[in-house]
Amino acid sequence: MFTLQEIKRILASYGAKKVFHLKKILKLLAYQNEQTEKQCALMAISPIDGRYAEKTRSLKEIFSEFGLIKFRVMVEVRWLEFLLRETKLATYSDKEMKIIKSVLDEFNIESAMRIKEIEKVSNHDVNAVIEYIKEQLDEKGLGRFSEYVHLFLTSEDVNNVSYSMMLNQAEKIIRNKFENFCELIAQKVKAWKEVVMIGHTHGQPATPTTMGKEFLVFYKRFQTEIFKAQSWKAQAKWSGATGTFAAHYFAMPEINWIEKSKHFVDGYLHMEYIPVSTQINPHHDIAELLQIIIRIAGIIVDMSSDMWLYTSMDYLKQRPKAGEVGSSTMPHKVNPIDWENARGNAKVAIALCECLSRELLVSTMQRDLSDSTLQRNLGTLFSHMLIAVESCIKAMGKIDINLMKINKDLKDNPEVITEAIQVLLRVLGISDAYDRLKELSRGKKLNKKILREFVDGLDINKKYKGKILGLTPAKYLGLCLEIISNEIS
Repeated sequence: MFTLQEIKRILASYGAKKVFHLKKILKLLAYQNEQTEKQCALMAISPIDGRYAEKTRSLKEIFSEFGLIKFRVMVEVRWLEFLLRETKLATYSDKEMKIIKSVLDEFNIESAMRIKEIEKVSNHDVNAVIEYIKEQLDEKGLGRFSEYVHLFLTSEDVNNVSYSMMLNQAEKIIRNKFENFCELIAQKVKAWKEVVMIGHTHGQPATPTTMGKEFLVFYKRFQTEIFKAQSWKAQAKWSGATGTFAAHYFAMPEINWIEKSKHFVDGYLHMEYIPVSTQINPHHDIAELLQIIIRIAGIIVDMSSDMWLYTSMDYLKQRPKAGEVGSSTMPHKVNPIDWENARGNAKVAIALCECLSRELLVSTMQRDLSDSTLQRNLGTLFSHMLIAVESCIKAMGKIDINLMKINKDLKDNPEVITEAIQVLLRVLGISDAYDRLKELSRGKKLNKKILREFVDGLDINKKYKGKILGLTPAKYLGLCLEIISNEIS
Protein backbone atom coordinates (compact mmCIF):
# COMPACT_ATOMS: atom_id res chain seq x y z
CA MET A 1 0.00 0.00 0.00
CA PHE A 2 1.46 3.37 -1.07
CA THR A 3 0.95 6.64 0.78
CA LEU A 4 -0.19 9.72 -1.15
CA GLN A 5 3.31 11.19 -1.03
CA GLU A 6 4.84 7.97 -2.39
CA ILE A 7 2.35 7.92 -5.26
CA LYS A 8 3.22 11.52 -6.14
CA ARG A 9 6.92 10.68 -6.19
CA ILE A 10 6.29 7.68 -8.47
CA LEU A 11 4.23 9.81 -10.88
CA ALA A 12 6.87 12.54 -10.92
CA SER A 13 9.52 10.02 -12.01
CA TYR A 14 7.66 9.01 -15.18
CA GLY A 15 6.96 10.72 -18.48
CA ALA A 16 3.55 12.10 -19.47
CA LYS A 17 2.43 8.99 -21.38
CA LYS A 18 3.41 6.66 -18.59
CA VAL A 19 1.78 8.96 -16.03
CA PHE A 20 -1.48 8.65 -18.00
CA HIS A 21 -1.31 4.85 -17.79
CA LEU A 22 -0.29 4.95 -14.14
CA LYS A 23 -3.30 7.12 -13.37
CA LYS A 24 -5.54 4.57 -15.07
CA ILE A 25 -3.95 1.84 -12.95
CA LEU A 26 -4.47 3.89 -9.79
CA LYS A 27 -8.13 4.45 -10.73
CA LEU A 28 -8.54 0.73 -11.18
CA LEU A 29 -6.88 0.06 -7.82
CA ALA A 30 -9.17 2.62 -6.17
CA TYR A 31 -12.19 0.94 -7.75
CA GLN A 32 -11.00 -2.49 -6.60
CA ASN A 33 -10.44 -1.12 -3.10
CA GLU A 34 -13.99 0.28 -3.09
CA GLN A 35 -15.37 -3.08 -4.19
CA THR A 36 -13.36 -4.84 -1.48
CA GLU A 37 -14.81 -2.48 1.13
CA LYS A 38 -18.33 -3.24 -0.09
CA GLN A 39 -17.63 -6.98 0.06
CA CYS A 40 -16.27 -6.63 3.59
CA ALA A 41 -19.39 -4.70 4.59
CA LEU A 42 -21.59 -7.49 3.21
CA MET A 43 -19.65 -10.05 5.28
CA ALA A 44 -19.56 -8.02 8.50
CA ILE A 45 -21.21 -9.55 11.57
CA SER A 46 -21.97 -6.24 13.24
CA PRO A 47 -24.28 -3.79 11.43
CA ILE A 48 -22.06 -0.89 12.51
CA ASP A 49 -19.28 -2.32 10.32
CA GLY A 50 -21.69 -3.53 7.65
CA ARG A 51 -24.99 -1.86 6.85
CA TYR A 52 -24.16 1.32 8.78
CA ALA A 53 -20.42 1.42 8.08
CA GLU A 54 -20.61 4.75 6.26
CA LYS A 55 -22.53 6.38 9.12
CA THR A 56 -19.94 5.29 11.69
CA ARG A 57 -16.84 6.11 9.62
CA SER A 58 -15.95 9.12 11.79
CA LEU A 59 -15.52 6.83 14.81
CA LYS A 60 -13.30 4.22 13.15
CA GLU A 61 -9.99 5.98 13.76
CA ILE A 62 -10.98 6.52 17.39
CA PHE A 63 -12.33 3.16 18.53
CA SER A 64 -10.69 0.72 16.14
CA GLU A 65 -7.63 -1.33 17.09
CA PHE A 66 -5.66 1.21 15.07
CA GLY A 67 -7.14 3.99 17.19
CA LEU A 68 -6.30 2.30 20.48
CA ILE A 69 -2.72 1.65 19.35
CA LYS A 70 -2.29 5.24 18.21
CA PHE A 71 -3.53 6.61 21.54
CA ARG A 72 -1.11 4.31 23.37
CA VAL A 73 1.75 5.65 21.27
CA MET A 74 0.58 9.19 22.02
CA VAL A 75 0.59 8.54 25.78
CA GLU A 76 4.03 6.91 25.74
CA VAL A 77 5.59 9.71 23.66
CA ARG A 78 4.08 12.43 25.84
CA TRP A 79 5.34 10.69 28.98
CA LEU A 80 8.84 10.37 27.51
CA GLU A 81 8.76 14.06 26.66
CA PHE A 82 7.58 14.86 30.20
CA LEU A 83 10.29 12.76 31.84
CA LEU A 84 13.03 14.43 29.85
CA ARG A 85 11.67 17.93 30.46
CA GLU A 86 10.65 17.57 34.10
CA THR A 87 13.01 15.06 35.76
CA LYS A 88 16.34 15.74 34.03
CA LEU A 89 16.94 12.04 33.42
CA ALA A 90 19.02 12.95 30.39
CA THR A 91 20.07 16.00 28.45
CA TYR A 92 18.54 16.60 25.04
CA SER A 93 18.45 19.22 22.34
CA ASP A 94 15.40 20.90 20.83
CA LYS A 95 16.12 19.00 17.64
CA GLU A 96 16.14 15.67 19.49
CA MET A 97 12.87 16.49 21.22
CA LYS A 98 11.33 17.27 17.84
CA ILE A 99 12.51 13.90 16.54
CA ILE A 100 11.04 12.13 19.57
CA LYS A 101 7.68 13.80 18.91
CA SER A 102 7.90 12.76 15.26
CA VAL A 103 7.36 9.13 16.35
CA LEU A 104 3.76 10.16 17.02
CA ASP A 105 3.46 12.67 14.17
CA GLU A 106 4.51 10.05 11.59
CA PHE A 107 2.31 7.27 13.00
CA ASN A 108 0.10 5.65 10.33
CA ILE A 109 -1.56 2.37 9.44
CA GLU A 110 1.78 0.79 8.57
CA SER A 111 3.03 1.73 12.04
CA ALA A 112 0.08 -0.02 13.63
CA MET A 113 0.68 -3.10 11.47
CA ARG A 114 4.30 -3.18 12.62
CA ILE A 115 3.14 -3.09 16.24
CA LYS A 116 0.79 -6.01 15.60
CA GLU A 117 3.73 -7.96 14.15
CA ILE A 118 5.73 -7.33 17.32
CA GLU A 119 2.72 -8.38 19.40
CA LYS A 120 2.67 -11.78 17.66
CA VAL A 121 6.00 -12.50 19.35
CA SER A 122 5.52 -10.78 22.71
CA ASN A 123 1.79 -11.59 23.07
CA HIS A 124 1.40 -8.29 24.95
CA ASP A 125 -0.28 -5.33 23.28
CA VAL A 126 1.22 -2.53 25.36
CA ASN A 127 4.69 -4.08 25.32
CA ALA A 128 4.48 -4.19 21.52
CA VAL A 129 3.91 -0.41 21.53
CA ILE A 130 6.92 0.07 23.79
CA GLU A 131 9.17 -2.01 21.51
CA TYR A 132 7.91 -0.14 18.45
CA ILE A 133 8.79 3.24 19.97
CA LYS A 134 12.23 1.97 20.95
CA GLU A 135 12.68 0.66 17.43
CA GLN A 136 11.73 4.04 16.01
CA LEU A 137 14.13 5.87 18.32
CA ASP A 138 16.95 3.53 17.28
CA GLU A 139 16.21 4.14 13.60
CA LYS A 140 16.23 7.89 14.17
CA GLY A 141 19.58 7.76 15.98
CA LEU A 142 18.10 8.37 19.43
CA GLY A 143 18.59 4.93 20.92
CA ARG A 144 20.07 6.46 24.05
CA PHE A 145 16.53 7.48 25.10
CA SER A 146 15.04 4.01 24.58
CA GLU A 147 15.34 2.87 28.20
CA TYR A 148 13.21 5.80 29.34
CA VAL A 149 10.22 4.62 27.26
CA HIS A 150 7.46 3.40 29.61
CA LEU A 151 9.69 4.14 32.62
CA PHE A 152 7.77 3.92 35.95
CA LEU A 153 4.55 2.90 34.17
CA THR A 154 2.25 -0.07 34.31
CA SER A 155 0.17 -1.00 31.26
CA GLU A 156 -2.99 0.28 32.89
CA ASP A 157 -1.51 3.76 33.21
CA VAL A 158 -1.23 3.82 29.43
CA ASN A 159 -4.54 2.09 28.74
CA ASN A 160 -6.80 4.11 31.03
CA VAL A 161 -5.48 7.36 29.55
CA SER A 162 -5.84 6.00 26.00
CA TYR A 163 -9.50 5.15 26.56
CA SER A 164 -10.08 8.55 28.13
CA MET A 165 -8.60 10.17 25.02
CA MET A 166 -10.96 8.07 22.90
CA LEU A 167 -13.96 9.20 24.91
CA ASN A 168 -12.93 12.85 24.74
CA GLN A 169 -12.84 12.74 20.94
CA ALA A 170 -15.95 10.59 20.50
CA GLU A 171 -18.00 12.70 22.93
CA LYS A 172 -17.24 15.81 20.85
CA ILE A 173 -18.33 14.08 17.61
CA ILE A 174 -21.60 12.87 19.11
CA ARG A 175 -22.23 16.21 20.84
CA ASN A 176 -21.73 18.13 17.60
CA LYS A 177 -24.27 15.86 15.89
CA PHE A 178 -26.77 16.45 18.68
CA GLU A 179 -26.24 20.19 18.49
CA ASN A 180 -27.11 19.97 14.77
CA PHE A 181 -30.17 17.92 15.64
CA CYS A 182 -31.22 20.43 18.31
CA GLU A 183 -30.95 23.25 15.80
CA LEU A 184 -33.41 21.37 13.56
CA ILE A 185 -35.76 20.91 16.52
CA ALA A 186 -35.50 24.63 17.32
CA GLN A 187 -36.51 25.44 13.74
CA LYS A 188 -39.66 23.32 14.16
CA VAL A 189 -40.42 25.03 17.48
CA LYS A 190 -40.34 28.43 15.79
CA ALA A 191 -42.26 27.29 12.70
CA TRP A 192 -44.99 25.47 14.61
CA LYS A 193 -45.19 27.42 17.88
CA GLU A 194 -48.73 28.63 17.07
CA VAL A 195 -50.02 25.38 15.57
CA VAL A 196 -52.59 24.51 18.24
CA MET A 197 -53.42 20.84 18.63
CA ILE A 198 -55.30 18.59 21.00
CA GLY A 199 -53.02 17.23 23.71
CA HIS A 200 -53.16 13.53 24.50
CA THR A 201 -52.74 12.16 28.00
CA HIS A 202 -53.15 8.40 28.42
CA GLY A 203 -53.81 8.40 24.69
CA GLN A 204 -57.04 10.37 25.18
CA PRO A 205 -57.88 13.92 24.03
CA ALA A 206 -56.68 16.39 26.67
CA THR A 207 -55.84 20.05 27.26
CA PRO A 208 -54.62 21.66 24.02
CA THR A 209 -50.98 22.53 23.38
CA THR A 210 -49.04 23.53 20.28
CA MET A 211 -46.85 21.36 18.13
CA GLY A 212 -44.04 23.87 18.63
CA LYS A 213 -44.28 23.60 22.41
CA GLU A 214 -44.13 19.81 22.27
CA PHE A 215 -40.95 20.00 20.16
CA LEU A 216 -39.62 22.52 22.68
CA VAL A 217 -39.94 19.91 25.43
CA PHE A 218 -37.53 17.62 23.61
CA TYR A 219 -35.24 20.52 22.71
CA LYS A 220 -34.87 21.50 26.38
CA ARG A 221 -34.34 17.92 27.52
CA PHE A 222 -31.58 17.37 24.97
CA GLN A 223 -29.95 20.70 25.78
CA THR A 224 -29.82 19.86 29.50
CA GLU A 225 -27.98 16.60 28.88
CA ILE A 226 -25.71 18.04 26.18
CA PHE A 227 -24.56 20.67 28.68
CA LYS A 228 -23.74 17.93 31.17
CA ALA A 229 -21.79 16.03 28.51
CA GLN A 230 -19.89 19.20 27.62
CA SER A 231 -19.03 19.73 31.30
CA TRP A 232 -17.84 16.14 31.71
CA LYS A 233 -14.11 15.66 32.20
CA ALA A 234 -12.13 12.48 31.68
CA GLN A 235 -10.03 11.25 34.59
CA ALA A 236 -6.62 9.61 34.56
CA LYS A 237 -4.92 7.24 36.95
CA TRP A 238 -1.13 7.64 36.80
CA SER A 239 0.49 6.10 39.86
CA GLY A 240 2.13 2.79 38.93
CA ALA A 241 1.56 -0.87 39.59
CA THR A 242 -0.84 -0.69 42.55
CA GLY A 243 -1.30 3.06 42.76
CA THR A 244 1.51 3.70 45.29
CA PHE A 245 4.34 5.17 43.17
CA ALA A 246 6.52 2.43 44.70
CA ALA A 247 8.98 2.12 41.80
CA HIS A 248 9.05 5.87 41.29
CA TYR A 249 9.97 6.58 44.90
CA PHE A 250 12.45 3.74 45.18
CA ALA A 251 14.41 4.85 42.11
CA MET A 252 14.14 8.64 42.48
CA PRO A 253 12.97 9.58 46.01
CA GLU A 254 14.06 13.19 45.55
CA ILE A 255 11.14 13.87 43.18
CA ASN A 256 7.65 14.72 44.41
CA TRP A 257 5.94 12.13 42.20
CA ILE A 258 2.43 12.98 43.32
CA GLU A 259 2.84 16.59 42.23
CA LYS A 260 4.71 15.61 39.06
CA SER A 261 2.04 13.12 38.03
CA LYS A 262 -0.73 15.61 38.71
CA HIS A 263 1.12 18.14 36.57
CA PHE A 264 1.48 15.58 33.75
CA VAL A 265 -2.20 14.64 33.82
CA ASP A 266 -3.39 18.25 34.03
CA GLY A 267 -0.88 19.92 31.75
CA TYR A 268 0.04 17.28 29.17
CA LEU A 269 -3.12 15.18 29.02
CA HIS A 270 -5.71 17.84 29.98
CA MET A 271 -7.54 15.41 32.23
CA GLU A 272 -8.48 15.23 35.90
CA TYR A 273 -5.92 13.49 38.10
CA ILE A 274 -7.09 10.58 40.29
CA PRO A 275 -5.13 10.80 43.59
CA VAL A 276 -6.19 7.46 45.10
CA SER A 277 -6.63 4.19 43.20
CA THR A 278 -5.63 0.58 42.87
CA GLN A 279 -3.72 -0.41 39.74
CA ILE A 280 -6.63 0.75 37.62
CA ASN A 281 -8.77 3.80 37.07
CA PRO A 282 -11.97 3.04 39.05
CA HIS A 283 -13.94 4.24 35.99
CA HIS A 284 -16.31 6.56 37.80
CA ASP A 285 -15.72 9.08 35.02
CA ILE A 286 -16.74 6.63 32.28
CA ALA A 287 -19.77 5.52 34.29
CA GLU A 288 -20.82 9.15 34.67
CA LEU A 289 -20.56 9.81 30.92
CA LEU A 290 -22.44 6.62 30.09
CA GLN A 291 -25.25 7.59 32.44
CA ILE A 292 -25.58 10.89 30.55
CA ILE A 293 -25.68 8.94 27.29
CA ILE A 294 -28.39 6.67 28.72
CA ARG A 295 -30.57 9.71 29.37
CA ILE A 296 -29.89 11.19 25.93
CA ALA A 297 -30.70 7.85 24.29
CA GLY A 298 -33.84 7.64 26.43
CA ILE A 299 -34.98 11.02 25.10
CA ILE A 300 -34.40 9.72 21.56
CA VAL A 301 -36.59 6.71 22.31
CA ASP A 302 -39.29 8.96 23.78
CA MET A 303 -39.20 11.51 20.94
CA SER A 304 -39.11 8.81 18.25
CA SER A 305 -42.16 7.17 19.81
CA ASP A 306 -44.06 10.47 19.85
CA MET A 307 -43.10 11.29 16.27
CA TRP A 308 -44.20 7.80 15.25
CA LEU A 309 -47.57 8.34 16.94
CA TYR A 310 -48.05 11.83 15.49
CA THR A 311 -47.40 10.28 12.08
CA SER A 312 -49.87 7.48 12.83
CA MET A 313 -52.47 10.08 13.88
CA ASP A 314 -51.80 11.99 10.65
CA TYR A 315 -50.68 15.11 12.57
CA LEU A 316 -47.32 14.78 10.82
CA LYS A 317 -46.85 13.71 7.23
CA GLN A 318 -43.88 11.76 5.89
CA ARG A 319 -42.52 13.44 2.78
CA PRO A 320 -42.15 10.69 0.11
CA LYS A 321 -38.87 10.35 -1.76
CA ALA A 322 -38.83 9.37 -5.42
CA GLY A 323 -37.75 5.77 -5.92
CA GLU A 324 -38.25 4.67 -2.32
CA VAL A 325 -40.53 1.75 -1.44
CA GLY A 326 -42.56 1.82 1.78
CA SER A 327 -43.76 -1.75 1.68
CA SER A 328 -43.06 -4.84 -0.41
CA THR A 329 -46.80 -5.44 -0.71
CA MET A 330 -48.63 -2.15 0.04
CA PRO A 331 -47.63 0.49 -2.53
CA HIS A 332 -49.28 3.41 -0.71
CA LYS A 333 -47.12 3.32 2.43
CA VAL A 334 -44.63 5.99 3.52
CA ASN A 335 -43.26 4.55 6.75
CA PRO A 336 -41.55 6.48 9.58
CA ILE A 337 -38.52 4.19 9.28
CA ASP A 338 -35.95 6.76 10.41
CA TRP A 339 -37.70 7.29 13.74
CA GLU A 340 -37.92 3.52 14.13
CA ASN A 341 -34.23 3.17 13.27
CA ALA A 342 -33.33 5.86 15.80
CA ARG A 343 -35.39 4.21 18.51
CA GLY A 344 -33.88 0.78 17.90
CA ASN A 345 -30.26 1.98 17.91
CA ALA A 346 -30.83 4.15 20.98
CA LYS A 347 -32.16 1.11 22.85
CA VAL A 348 -29.05 -0.90 21.97
CA ALA A 349 -26.88 1.98 23.19
CA ILE A 350 -28.85 2.13 26.45
CA ALA A 351 -28.34 -1.59 27.06
CA LEU A 352 -24.58 -1.35 26.49
CA CYS A 353 -24.29 1.80 28.60
CA GLU A 354 -26.19 0.20 31.46
CA CYS A 355 -23.93 -2.85 31.38
CA LEU A 356 -20.65 -0.95 31.14
CA SER A 357 -21.55 1.82 33.61
CA ARG A 358 -22.34 -0.88 36.17
CA GLU A 359 -19.63 -3.47 35.50
CA LEU A 360 -16.69 -1.09 34.96
CA LEU A 361 -17.00 -0.01 38.58
CA VAL A 362 -16.01 -3.50 39.76
CA SER A 363 -12.43 -4.84 39.75
CA THR A 364 -11.26 -7.69 41.97
CA MET A 365 -8.65 -6.63 44.54
CA GLN A 366 -5.95 -4.43 43.01
CA ARG A 367 -6.49 -5.61 39.42
CA ASP A 368 -8.34 -7.90 37.09
CA LEU A 369 -8.77 -7.65 33.33
CA SER A 370 -12.56 -7.64 33.08
CA ASP A 371 -12.57 -3.89 32.43
CA SER A 372 -10.18 -4.36 29.51
CA THR A 373 -12.60 -6.41 27.44
CA LEU A 374 -15.57 -4.28 28.53
CA GLN A 375 -13.97 -1.04 27.36
CA ARG A 376 -13.45 -2.45 23.89
CA ASN A 377 -17.22 -2.15 23.48
CA LEU A 378 -17.23 1.62 23.98
CA GLY A 379 -16.93 2.10 20.24
CA THR A 380 -19.98 -0.08 19.68
CA LEU A 381 -22.25 1.95 21.94
CA PHE A 382 -21.01 5.26 20.53
CA SER A 383 -21.62 3.92 17.04
CA HIS A 384 -25.22 3.06 17.86
CA MET A 385 -25.68 6.54 19.31
CA LEU A 386 -24.24 8.10 16.17
CA ILE A 387 -26.55 6.01 13.97
CA ALA A 388 -29.51 7.00 16.17
CA VAL A 389 -28.90 10.74 15.96
CA GLU A 390 -28.15 10.57 12.21
CA SER A 391 -31.50 8.82 11.78
CA CYS A 392 -33.22 11.56 13.81
CA ILE A 393 -31.63 14.25 11.65
CA LYS A 394 -32.75 12.43 8.50
CA ALA A 395 -36.27 11.99 9.89
CA MET A 396 -36.56 15.70 10.71
CA GLY A 397 -35.93 16.50 7.07
CA LYS A 398 -38.90 14.41 5.99
CA ILE A 399 -41.76 15.66 8.17
CA ASP A 400 -44.48 18.18 7.32
CA ILE A 401 -47.36 19.42 9.46
CA ASN A 402 -50.90 18.34 8.56
CA LEU A 403 -53.00 21.35 9.59
CA MET A 404 -56.22 19.93 8.18
CA LYS A 405 -56.16 16.90 10.47
CA ILE A 406 -54.96 18.87 13.50
CA ASN A 407 -57.71 21.49 13.10
CA LYS A 408 -60.36 18.82 12.56
CA ASP A 409 -59.41 17.15 15.85
CA LEU A 410 -59.57 20.50 17.65
CA LYS A 411 -63.07 21.05 16.33
CA ASP A 412 -64.21 17.49 17.07
CA ASN A 413 -63.15 17.49 20.74
CA PRO A 414 -64.74 20.48 22.49
CA GLU A 415 -65.00 18.43 25.70
CA VAL A 416 -61.33 19.22 26.47
CA ILE A 417 -62.37 22.69 27.68
CA THR A 418 -64.36 21.14 30.55
CA GLU A 419 -61.18 21.39 32.63
CA ALA A 420 -61.25 25.18 32.27
CA ILE A 421 -64.98 25.36 33.00
CA GLN A 422 -64.87 23.28 36.19
CA VAL A 423 -61.87 25.22 37.53
CA LEU A 424 -63.56 28.59 36.88
CA LEU A 425 -66.81 27.43 38.50
CA ARG A 426 -64.93 26.20 41.58
CA VAL A 427 -63.15 29.55 41.82
CA LEU A 428 -66.61 31.17 41.70
CA GLY A 429 -67.68 29.02 44.67
CA ILE A 430 -69.76 26.31 42.96
CA SER A 431 -68.83 23.30 45.08
CA ASP A 432 -70.09 20.48 42.86
CA ALA A 433 -68.62 21.94 39.66
CA TYR A 434 -66.28 19.04 38.94
CA ASP A 435 -68.99 16.40 39.37
CA ARG A 436 -71.41 18.34 37.18
CA LEU A 437 -68.84 18.61 34.36
CA LYS A 438 -67.95 14.97 34.82
CA GLU A 439 -71.60 14.00 34.42
CA LEU A 440 -71.86 16.20 31.36
CA SER A 441 -68.77 15.03 29.51
CA ARG A 442 -67.07 11.85 30.74
CA GLY A 443 -67.05 9.34 27.87
CA LYS A 444 -69.34 11.60 25.86
CA LYS A 445 -69.07 14.00 22.97
CA LEU A 446 -69.98 17.62 23.57
CA ASN A 447 -71.33 20.12 21.09
CA LYS A 448 -72.29 23.81 21.21
CA LYS A 449 -75.96 23.07 21.91
CA ILE A 450 -75.25 20.82 24.93
CA LEU A 451 -72.67 23.26 26.30
CA ARG A 452 -75.00 26.28 25.91
CA GLU A 453 -77.84 24.45 27.72
CA PHE A 454 -75.43 23.61 30.55
CA VAL A 455 -74.16 27.19 30.86
CA ASP A 456 -77.70 28.62 30.73
CA GLY A 457 -78.50 26.54 33.81
CA LEU A 458 -75.59 27.91 35.85
CA ASP A 459 -76.23 30.44 38.59
CA ILE A 460 -73.31 32.71 37.72
CA ASN A 461 -72.77 36.24 36.42
CA LYS A 462 -73.57 36.79 32.73
CA LYS A 463 -69.95 37.91 32.20
CA TYR A 464 -68.66 34.47 33.17
CA LYS A 465 -71.27 32.72 31.04
CA GLY A 466 -70.00 34.68 28.06
CA LYS A 467 -66.39 33.80 28.97
CA ILE A 468 -67.23 30.09 29.02
CA LEU A 469 -69.24 30.14 25.79
CA GLY A 470 -66.50 32.10 24.04
CA LEU A 471 -63.88 29.48 24.89
CA THR A 472 -62.82 26.95 22.25
CA PRO A 473 -60.04 24.34 22.28
CA ALA A 474 -58.04 26.52 19.88
CA LYS A 475 -58.12 29.39 22.39
CA TYR A 476 -57.40 27.28 25.46
CA LEU A 477 -53.61 27.68 25.45
CA GLY A 478 -52.81 29.31 28.76
CA LEU A 479 -49.24 30.68 28.67
CA CYS A 480 -48.05 28.24 26.02
CA LEU A 481 -46.80 30.92 23.59
CA GLU A 482 -45.11 32.83 26.40
CA ILE A 483 -43.29 29.67 27.51
CA ILE A 484 -41.96 29.18 23.99
CA SER A 485 -40.91 32.82 23.65
CA ASN A 486 -39.07 32.67 26.98
CA GLU A 487 -36.99 29.70 25.84
CA ILE A 488 -36.36 30.33 22.15
CA SER A 489 -36.17 33.82 20.68
